[in-house]
Amino acid sequence: MNLVVFIYASLILFSMSVLPLFMKQLSQAFSDMQVLFIISLLLTLVSLTFLLIRGEFSGVIEVTLSRKYFAFLILVVAFLMFLDTWPYIKALQAGADVSILLSYVRAGGTLFTALLGVYILGEKLTPHQWVGILLCVCGIVLILLFKHPEKL
Repeated sequence: MNLVVFIYASLILFSMSVLPLFMKQLSQAFSDMQVLFIISLLLTLVSLTFLLIRGEFSGVIEVTLSRKYFAFLILVVAFLMFLDTWPYIKALQAGADVSILLSYVRAGGTLFTALLGVYILGEKLTPHQWVGILLCVCGIVLILLFKHPEKL
């Protein structure tokens, strides 16, 4: 992994660690659709700002409108992001502990992402990488079992 990828991965790790804490607070103060709207609006504003600063906004509109495939792909991604966020908000509103919920999702997500990457995208993983993925999943499951066995 080169330094640039490491920095981006670290930013993702930071946001994935801090964001749930804010989501828990928002989910207690607003309805599920209000939280989705707030998050979507803020994401749109931040993205739009970056696009405008970088001078890339018109290119996005041109590509999206000129190729129906991209418009469809954007709708699919938006729907998948909805499916990623809405159940999470509902689980938080139902009283889920952030640490339990995210540990479960990350363990499953790690394994499913690897499987989908191999079977859908044709990515190749070495035996060492598979062992690493399985060790991560097993480690998270062990943490969950010993942290709150009654909640599994």
